[in-house]
Amino acid sequence: MPYDLLDTYDAERRLAGAHTLAHTRAQAALEGLTGENGDALRELLTELFAYEGPARHLGQLLQGSDIRYGAAAGHALVGRFAPDLPLTTAAGPTRVAELMRGGRPVLLDLGGGGLKGAGWVDVVRAHTDDPPADALLIRPDGYIAWAGAGDLPEVWLAS
Repeated sequence: MPYDLLDTYDAERRLAGAHTLAHTRAQAALEGLTGENGDALRELLTELFAYEGPARHLGQLLQGSDIRYGAAAGHALVGRFAPDLPLTTAAGPTRVAELMRGGRPVLLDLGGGGLKGAGWVDVVRAHTDDPPADALLIRPDGYIAWAGAGDLPEVWLAS
Protein backbone atom coordinates (compact mmCIF):
# COMPACT_ATOMS: atom_id res chain seq x y z
CA MET A 1 0.00 0.00 0.00
CA PRO A 2 1.39 3.45 -0.80
CA TYR A 3 2.73 5.08 2.37
CA ASP A 4 1.07 8.42 1.61
CA LEU A 5 -2.39 6.80 1.38
CA LEU A 6 -3.18 7.68 5.02
CA ASP A 7 -1.60 11.16 5.05
CA THR A 8 -4.98 12.87 5.18
CA TYR A 9 -6.54 10.55 7.77
CA ASP A 10 -6.28 12.93 10.76
CA ALA A 11 -7.78 15.90 8.92
CA GLU A 12 -10.56 13.72 7.50
CA ARG A 13 -11.56 12.03 10.74
CA ARG A 14 -11.32 15.28 12.71
CA LEU A 15 -14.02 16.71 10.39
CA ALA A 16 -16.22 13.66 10.94
CA GLY A 17 -15.74 13.95 14.71
CA ALA A 18 -16.64 17.64 14.68
CA HIS A 19 -19.82 16.87 12.70
CA THR A 20 -20.78 14.12 15.12
CA LEU A 21 -20.24 16.40 18.12
CA ALA A 22 -22.34 19.19 16.57
CA HIS A 23 -25.18 16.78 15.74
CA THR A 24 -25.11 15.32 19.25
CA ARG A 25 -25.28 18.79 20.76
CA ALA A 26 -28.23 19.71 18.52
CA GLN A 27 -30.11 16.54 19.49
CA ALA A 28 -29.44 17.17 23.19
CA ALA A 29 -30.67 20.76 22.85
CA LEU A 30 -33.85 19.60 21.13
CA GLU A 31 -34.49 16.99 23.79
CA GLY A 32 -33.93 19.57 26.53
CA LEU A 33 -36.61 21.92 25.19
CA THR A 34 -39.79 21.58 27.18
CA GLY A 35 -43.23 23.08 27.06
CA GLU A 36 -44.94 24.63 24.06
CA ASN A 37 -41.71 25.78 22.39
CA GLY A 38 -40.18 22.30 22.50
CA ASP A 39 -43.41 20.69 21.31
CA ALA A 40 -43.72 23.18 18.42
CA LEU A 41 -40.14 22.58 17.27
CA ARG A 42 -40.49 18.78 17.46
CA GLU A 43 -43.77 18.98 15.52
CA LEU A 44 -42.15 21.12 12.81
CA LEU A 45 -39.20 18.73 12.49
CA THR A 46 -41.58 15.75 12.34
CA GLU A 47 -43.37 17.42 9.41
CA LEU A 48 -40.09 18.19 7.63
CA PHE A 49 -38.71 14.67 8.03
CA ALA A 50 -41.84 13.21 6.44
CA TYR A 51 -40.33 14.40 3.12
CA GLU A 52 -37.67 12.29 1.44
CA GLY A 53 -35.12 15.10 0.96
CA PRO A 54 -34.83 16.25 4.57
CA ALA A 55 -35.06 12.66 5.89
CA ARG A 56 -32.28 11.53 3.53
CA HIS A 57 -30.15 14.52 4.48
CA LEU A 58 -30.60 13.84 8.20
CA GLY A 59 -29.77 10.17 7.67
CA GLN A 60 -26.57 11.12 5.84
CA LEU A 61 -25.65 13.57 8.60
CA LEU A 62 -26.17 10.99 11.31
CA GLN A 63 -24.19 8.26 9.58
CA GLY A 64 -21.46 10.65 8.41
CA SER A 65 -21.87 9.97 4.70
CA ASP A 66 -22.51 13.68 4.04
CA ILE A 67 -18.79 14.37 4.42
CA ARG A 68 -16.66 14.80 1.33
CA TYR A 69 -12.96 14.22 1.75
CA GLY A 70 -10.54 16.43 -0.15
CA ALA A 71 -11.11 18.45 -3.25
CA ALA A 72 -13.00 17.08 -6.22
CA ALA A 73 -10.05 15.40 -7.89
CA GLY A 74 -10.95 14.43 -11.43
CA HIS A 75 -14.37 12.87 -10.78
CA ALA A 76 -17.45 14.02 -8.87
CA LEU A 77 -17.49 10.83 -6.76
CA VAL A 78 -13.95 11.16 -5.41
CA GLY A 79 -14.08 11.84 -1.69
CA ARG A 80 -17.73 10.80 -1.39
CA PHE A 81 -19.26 7.72 0.24
CA ALA A 82 -19.60 4.95 -2.36
CA PRO A 83 -23.15 4.35 -3.56
CA ASP A 84 -24.43 0.87 -2.70
CA LEU A 85 -24.93 -0.20 -6.31
CA PRO A 86 -26.64 -3.47 -7.23
CA LEU A 87 -23.93 -5.52 -8.98
CA THR A 88 -23.67 -8.68 -11.03
CA THR A 89 -20.33 -10.49 -10.71
CA ALA A 90 -19.10 -13.87 -11.92
CA ALA A 91 -20.14 -15.20 -8.49
CA GLY A 92 -23.67 -13.80 -8.88
CA PRO A 93 -25.61 -10.77 -7.69
CA THR A 94 -24.22 -8.64 -4.86
CA ARG A 95 -23.97 -5.03 -3.72
CA VAL A 96 -21.06 -2.67 -3.06
CA ALA A 97 -21.68 -2.95 0.71
CA GLU A 98 -21.12 -6.72 0.53
CA LEU A 99 -17.78 -6.22 -1.25
CA MET A 100 -16.59 -3.99 1.60
CA ARG A 101 -17.10 -6.58 4.35
CA GLY A 102 -13.48 -7.73 4.06
CA GLY A 103 -12.19 -4.39 5.33
CA ARG A 104 -9.84 -3.99 2.35
CA PRO A 105 -9.74 -1.48 -0.49
CA VAL A 106 -11.76 -2.60 -3.52
CA LEU A 107 -11.01 -1.70 -7.12
CA LEU A 108 -14.42 -2.08 -8.75
CA ASP A 109 -14.14 -2.62 -12.51
CA LEU A 110 -17.50 -1.60 -13.99
CA GLY A 111 -16.25 -1.00 -17.52
CA GLY A 112 -15.10 -4.50 -18.38
CA GLY A 113 -11.57 -3.24 -18.94
CA GLY A 114 -9.73 -5.98 -17.07
CA LEU A 115 -8.16 -3.57 -14.56
CA LYS A 116 -5.08 -4.55 -12.61
CA GLY A 117 -4.41 -3.73 -8.99
CA ALA A 118 -1.58 -4.31 -6.55
CA GLY A 119 -1.75 -6.93 -3.79
CA TRP A 120 -3.19 -4.42 -1.30
CA VAL A 121 -6.47 -4.04 -3.21
CA ASP A 122 -9.19 -6.54 -4.15
CA VAL A 123 -10.13 -6.25 -7.82
CA VAL A 124 -13.78 -7.03 -8.57
CA ARG A 125 -15.19 -7.08 -12.08
CA ALA A 126 -18.91 -6.38 -12.10
CA HIS A 127 -21.83 -5.03 -14.08
CA THR A 128 -24.45 -2.51 -13.00
CA ASP A 129 -27.13 -0.96 -15.17
CA ASP A 130 -26.06 2.65 -14.71
CA PRO A 131 -22.37 2.74 -13.71
CA PRO A 132 -21.22 6.07 -12.23
CA ALA A 133 -17.71 5.48 -13.69
CA ASP A 134 -15.77 2.75 -15.47
CA ALA A 135 -13.88 2.02 -12.25
CA LEU A 136 -13.97 2.95 -8.57
CA LEU A 137 -11.23 2.55 -5.98
CA ILE A 138 -13.15 2.29 -2.72
CA ARG A 139 -11.34 2.72 0.59
CA PRO A 140 -12.06 0.26 3.43
CA ASP A 141 -14.22 2.95 5.10
CA GLY A 142 -16.46 3.08 2.00
CA TYR A 143 -15.21 6.37 0.54
CA ILE A 144 -14.06 6.65 -3.06
CA ALA A 145 -10.34 7.38 -3.42
CA TRP A 146 -10.29 7.34 -7.23
CA ALA A 147 -12.85 7.08 -10.04
CA GLY A 148 -12.40 7.04 -13.76
CA ALA A 149 -11.50 4.90 -16.73
CA GLY A 150 -8.46 2.77 -17.33
CA ASP A 151 -5.93 1.45 -14.84
CA LEU A 152 -5.18 3.06 -11.52
CA PRO A 153 -2.56 5.78 -11.63
CA GLU A 154 0.96 4.37 -11.21
CA VAL A 155 1.33 5.82 -7.71
CA TRP A 156 -1.55 3.60 -6.49
CA LEU A 157 -0.12 0.42 -8.01
CA ALA A 158 3.00 0.35 -5.85
CA SER A 159 2.66 -2.21 -3.08
